[in-house]
This record gives sequence, C-alpha cells and structure tokens, in this order.
Amino acid sequence: MATKNFREAYSSLSGIDIKAVIGGVAFANLQAISFSITREKAPWYSMGSPSPRGYARGKRGIAGSMVFIMIDEHAILTGMNSVGRNKSGGTGKHDFVVDVNQRRPAQSFTNLNLSQNTKVDLSQPPAATINIAQQNGFTLSVPNITNLDQTWNRSAAWYVDQLPPFDVTLTGVNELGHAATMSVIGAEFMNEGYGISIDDIVSEQQVTYVAIDILHWRRLTGNKFQAGLTGRLSAQLAPQTP
Repeated sequence: MATKNFREAYSSLSGIDIKAVIGGVAFANLQAISFSITREKAPWYSMGSPSPRGYARGKRGIAGSMVFIMIDEHAILTGMNSVGRNKSGGTGKHDFVVDVNQRRPAQSFTNLNLSQNTKVDLSQPPAATINIAQQNGFTLSVPNITNLDQTWNRSAAWYVDQLPPFDVTLTGVNELGHAATMSVIGAEFMNEGYGISIDDIVSEQQVTYVAIDILHWRRLTGNKFQAGLTGRLSAQLAPQTP
C-alpha cells in the first residue's frame, strides 16, 4: 500500500530537471522562460440594464520572454545559425532571405583566428564604420525581376528578430522518474537586450517572443525510469526476513 501511494502521488519538476530544445538546438544556457496568454473580451449592453448582457470574444495573443546566460559568444545566434550548416559553410536551417545590398559581412559565429601578423589597434574606429558594400565587393544594382537569385540570397541571421519561426520544447524528468513536457509552437523573437556591469558575476541576454500556440504541461507515462522506480521501491519496502 505504501509503495502504491508513493508511486501514484503527484510529483513536481524544478528548473534543474528541465531541458530546453529551441528550433532543434538544445540550449544549456537558458536560465528562464515565461509566457502569457491574453484575449480580447468586451462586454455588450442593451437598454434596460446597467449590467452587461454578455461578453464578445475577440483575438488571442501569446507572448513571453527568455533569459540566456552569455558566456563568450552570442547566447542564441551561435546555436541557431549552426543548425544544418557544415564546417565549410552551406545553408543553415534558420537562414533568412535578404537583399544582397543589405547583407552584412560574412559572420561565421566561430572562434576568431588571429594570425601572428594581425595587430589590433584600439585607437582605430570600429569596423562597422567601414563601407560594408565596398568591403565585400557588392555592387549596388536595381533588382532584376528575371533572375531573383542574383539579387536576394539566404543568409545567417545577425539579429534574433531575423530568425524564422521555430518551436520550443521543454522536457523534464525528476530524480523519481516522473516526466512531463510542454511546447511553444511557432515562436518568433521580437526584442533583444543585454547589459553588464562591474557588479555582475554573470551577464545575461533577454529576449521577448510571440507565438501561435501553447501546448501546456502534460505527463509522460510509461517511461523506463518510472518502471525502474517501481521495482526498486518494491524491493526497498518489502518486509525483511531475519
């Protein structure tokens, strides 16, 4: 009886039990995630009563925020831009279409390899002030509607708001073997923020997002961890023969 009550009791999950997969990437640096669901509902009135006769239901909106730990590279773009891309480049799963005249210099989002002959002069203005079009050999031209591939290309995102829609899946398994999962469907990043000060031991990147749908937390039953727990509990709680 004691084994059954323990096995069928409610069990909780904490943040350390949960893993997040965002757009096919397992993000170990996700600190927090939240969402809110709002819907427009307006009262309608008629003559003869000061109270509403009913409520009209309108549009629904889903939005939330995420907080990432920033270590030594961008907390989000590095992982998202690597999906589907091989070491020699190629096309990534989360690339977006951009006009070649607006495309930034190529960003590999990998470790910088400075040669021995490279000197970093902090007195010089940032590279962002250089004429990007001239630096990359782009020629400004009128879009050619007969061959769009020459005017628009697929590119890795350099802002989080450029990433195409993605899904977020949270899966948690606690030490007792109880498992649960939830999903955010069709999410898109909107805003991004970052800050650091001398009083901060770690630095964080915050982003906000909108989504199409939410699949709320639901239990996962029949997993092998739960089955193993049942056997161990039965052995532990069984009467011991002298």
